Amino acid sequence: MPNTSSRVYRLLAITGSAVLTPVLFIGIALLIVLSIADRELAKAGIEDWSISIGSLSRERVVIEQLNVTMNELPSSFTSNSNATPITIKELLNTPIPSWLPKVIVIKHITLKGELFKQYAPINGELKLNTKHQNVSLNLFQPETLIVTLSRINSTLSADITHDLGNLNVNYGFSTGQWDINGSAKVPTKYLAQAAGFVKSEQIALSLSADGSLSPETEMTGAESLISAISGKLTVSLQQPINVTSPGVASVETLVSKGDVGLDFNRGVIENYALKLSGELTQWPSLPLEISSVKWQFASQDTLTLEPLNYQQLFSKTEWPVQLSLAVEGEDISGAQLTMAGHVMQRDAQFVRLSLPKTRLTADKIITTSIDALDPLTLGSLTKLALNTDIMVEHDQVMFSSEQLSSLYIQSQFANANFLIPTFSAAIPFASPDEATVKLSTKVNSVAIKVEEFESLKPKLSHRIQYKGGSINTQGTIELARGASLNHHSTLTPTQDLTSNVDINLNDLTQTALQEQLSPLLQNTLPLLTLDKGNATVSLKLSGNLKTGQWRINEGEVDLNNVNAIYDTTSVTNANLHATFTANSEHLSLQQANLSLASIQQGFTIGPVSAKLAAQVPYRNLQNSTMTLKNHSIKALGAPSESLNKSMISLNHCVFPLFSSVLT
Repeated sequence: MPNTSSRVYRLLAITGSAVLTPVLFIGIALLIVLSIADRELAKAGIEDWSISIGSLSRERVVIEQLNVTMNELPSSFTSNSNATPITIKELLNTPIPSWLPKVIVIKHITLKGELFKQYAPINGELKLNTKHQNVSLNLFQPETLIVTLSRINSTLSADITHDLGNLNVNYGFSTGQWDINGSAKVPTKYLAQAAGFVKSEQIALSLSADGSLSPETEMTGAESLISAISGKLTVSLQQPINVTSPGVASVETLVSKGDVGLDFNRGVIENYALKLSGELTQWPSLPLEISSVKWQFASQDTLTLEPLNYQQLFSKTEWPVQLSLAVEGEDISGAQLTMAGHVMQRDAQFVRLSLPKTRLTADKIITTSIDALDPLTLGSLTKLALNTDIMVEHDQVMFSSEQLSSLYIQSQFANANFLIPTFSAAIPFASPDEATVKLSTKVNSVAIKVEEFESLKPKLSHRIQYKGGSINTQGTIELARGASLNHHSTLTPTQDLTSNVDINLNDLTQTALQEQLSPLLQNTLPLLTLDKGNATVSLKLSGNLKTGQWRINEGEVDLNNVNAIYDTTSVTNANLHATFTANSEHLSLQQANLSLASIQQGFTIGPVSAKLAAQVPYRNLQNSTMTLKNHSIKALGAPSESLNKSMISLNHCVFPLFSSVLT
């Protein structure tokens, strides 16, 4: 009887040998593969790794978990290699090995270590489809991010989706053409610089770009790729944002449109263009009723900027800017403000803003509600065309212009064309009250609306200086050639006015002057006719515009060689020199020397000379008095002289009544 026990042992030995032998070989092979993989992964900078395989098949490989620990980049990433670099075309044309499964899925991939310390741990899912040649990465931590890469024919495409936005990139590695399109909604809190003045919770942007990158570019690093890229990039504002001006709480604006464009050639940014437009939603309190203020801002110029060397921006000291404003409202129409110039910086520090081409135009501005203009009682300003150069520094703003500015002024008393040949001003930001202003003005085409003075057509020319709240003025008011008023006046912050005035009338009978004075004389002294003569007046005026009180000191008047007719009485070669004072209540003629060649009224009297004084109260002219200090009159062929003083009421003193004077 055979030994059953020995047969069993023999069967087990044969079976074990048949099973264990291949297992042993497989185990050894796995150990060798794992050892090789571990060594190669270490070269790649991977300190530790672990893998959990879910399923294996020819068509599909599923890895449940892959953990990778990296502390630093491999040496091949940080040092030069002697290996021959490959081109973009060669890399992207690399065929996928045929032995790879059609689908490889890593359900959970975790990256950690010192290299990812800032983001660690990074968790996600990776899917590779070798048949359709696409790969997708879905990150769960630290941010939700989906990245999909696909290769179709000779085009590589990438789609990136994030909570903030999305991006699509296409590159034709046979033609070298590429394009990018994307959008993003960036929370303002992520933008430290913008958070201080952007009131909107987020900024919505769109991005578009296209250009070329030669497929023959060698893959030697990021710099080699950037230096081979050419194209155009545009970033646009998708939704309006609310912005407040830093340091000016009363100004807010809605930025409705915005674009920034870059042109780059072989990795160097050669041109930029920035365009913004919007509307003010809040502005400082103004005496004008304004309903809208729309604005546009632009800046564009050439550059030579390498993206990896942004410090080159600081070497550009001047950045051109353009700004325009359109203002409309109940009190203002057709107002346009245009500015053009540049911002100057040095070492990233603001130096100045220069706007040498600033122009303000307006169809009409109603000024009746402007309290500061009350003394002038202006009604409106029309046909404005103001030109100036503006310079803004860190501590002040300055204005200057030698280009003619003009406007048409309409007021309660007169209309006139107002010209400003020169203008300059300096306004400190810290103390605006210490501003200084200098300008020259010319006023013509004056139409006076005050009854009895409508015939006057004065022309005004002034030099005005404002400093410390005071206004200093020197100017001329001209009625005709040789008929002018010159004055030097000062107005203080308390509305105190002082003025030195000189009036010159070289020829009282010239046609241009008579055309203006005749209607005035017809209303006041209709019986008076001037044949010849000249006159000068000088005085010192002081007063207060608030109280209306005023005073004239050191008044002096000279009439020379005057021929005149009053009703039926004529005077020849009349001369008068007098000193006077006056105030808001009365006129005081202190010392007057009068001489007349003759007085004719049916008979002739003369020559006549007299020294006299007078007091004239404005509100009660009947109580005016004249003190005749001495006189000399030749009448009826005999002279008459007197040194006696006599008081005469002007209410009874008329030209025909000379008999009372002779006694």
